[in-house]
Amino acid sequence: MIKKESPIKAFFQQNEKLYKELLLKFPEAVLLFDSTGSVFFANSRLSRFLGFDCESEITDISIFNLLDENRYTDFQFFVSDCNSNKTINRFETVMIKKNGTALFTEINMSKLEFEQKTVFMCIIRDISEATEARDSTTLNLTKTEHPAGKPAHDFNNLIGVITGYADIISQKYKHDPKLRKYSQMIISAATKISKHVEKLFSIESAVKPVTDSEIKTEQPVKKIKTGILVVDDESFMRDAIKEMLSWTGYRVMTCTDGKNAVELFKSSHNEIDLVIIDMIMPEMNGIECYKLLREIKKDVRVLLSTGYRIEKEQQKIFSEGIAGIIHKPFVSEQLEKAVLSALNKY
Repeated sequence: MIKKESPIKAFFQQNEKLYKELLLKFPEAVLLFDSTGSVFFANSRLSRFLGFDCESEITDISIFNLLDENRYTDFQFFVSDCNSNKTINRFETVMIKKNGTALFTEINMSKLEFEQKTVFMCIIRDISEATEARDSTTLNLTKTEHPAGKPAHDFNNLIGVITGYADIISQKYKHDPKLRKYSQMIISAATKISKHVEKLFSIESAVKPVTDSEIKTEQPVKKIKTGILVVDDESFMRDAIKEMLSWTGYRVMTCTDGKNAVELFKSSHNEIDLVIIDMIMPEMNGIECYKLLREIKKDVRVLLSTGYRIEKEQQKIFSEGIAGIIHKPFVSEQLEKAVLSALNKY
């Protein structure tokens, strides 16, 4: 590892009291690095779970020497966001131990200013056990087969919102030729973007233009007695799915995360016929949420939504009892088919 002297280290060496305060205030692993990426402070807890003999082995090296090389880009985005927003919480990444093995971690980062110098303070938790448990039942986006991780997830959500609302406009105002034309152009453009995303991030594209011959002319079937709970941490995506389902006649409820979904399901499971859950959410992923819902109602129907290629994992997911999978981005016709299939599954 290349040693790199930090201009801020001398300041901290003159303030031993600050070291002690940091260690007392933060019971978790603590690491500080400057704007060049040079680590100048690591507490004993961090050195232990990274397998170093002492803290001094970690200091004066680049933060990137402690990361999986497939995570460099994501971490740079993370630091950039922290630089703008001062604090970023619950960023998951892979750190590398001294012996070369991977360690799954969750980082809370804060931007600090000392003598007109920028310092980034990281509070780090080892989440390896939780990650391994999650990997046994669902797609783990921290694996190197998905190095793009968060950017690909965000692209899918945004494209899904665009195509979803464009499709709603196309269906609602199908008698207006201009609106129909414009909405179809938006869907076509989104399709091209989706194909580029597939090439860039190796994810599966599910969007296709809806042609005139595919658009149904009959009125939507009224399904007001069928209750659907939509669980997605992205507000735009959550609202788009709700709009598509509500327009086709379903009674729709929404939740921002798995924890809230479980609480709502406890009190309202008799009113919910289907739950649509985003596969990847902070704190509780789709499979974890499903397992808790199943404890409340054994025959709960769940449709997982995901933007990642999961052919290898599909059999295992279905063996868990999941009623169906829908790939982001999607339009209302694809969502309708997936919902009807899931409702008729059992």
